[in-house]
Amino acid sequence: AVVGERADRVVEEIGAIPWDAVLRRHAAKPINGEALECLAVRSDCPRELLPVVVEEFSVADLGWALESVLRQRLTAEEILRDAVPAAAAAGLLADSGYGGGPDFGARLAEAGAELRRILGDSPDAWAVAVHLLPDFSGTLTELAATAAAAVGP
Repeated sequence: AVVGERADRVVEEIGAIPWDAVLRRHAAKPINGEALECLAVRSDCPRELLPVVVEEFSVADLGWALESVLRQRLTAEEILRDAVPAAAAAGLLADSGYGGGPDFGARLAEAGAELRRILGDSPDAWAVAVHLLPDFSGTLTELAATAAAAVGP
């Protein structure tokens, strides 16, 4: 709530956030984490800025407000490909049923299909992935590729 309140105060003082200028500014010089978080929790935050948030923060360290925004607005592909660590990304996918929107089932199916594409039908690859999950610092896509490589074709 505190994060959102900061952005609300700025909007009250200067008017609507010029999102095009914010995106240009970020492209020229990346916005710091605290400011990025304040912007990302706003409902009018452009979709293009959200993957930047995932790159900036470990998903394990997100506050509840920002985590909720990412659950609702990121695609399964973005979570699989960009969110770290893998265990927190899996939680982001799994918990998105709580306020995750009407497309939650489709997003979860998409994530499952991508993991099945990488891991195949090998019970050993899935077992390795589950074993690695708690401590894996990379993305879910990287985790699946590592597990698949560990057991071979």
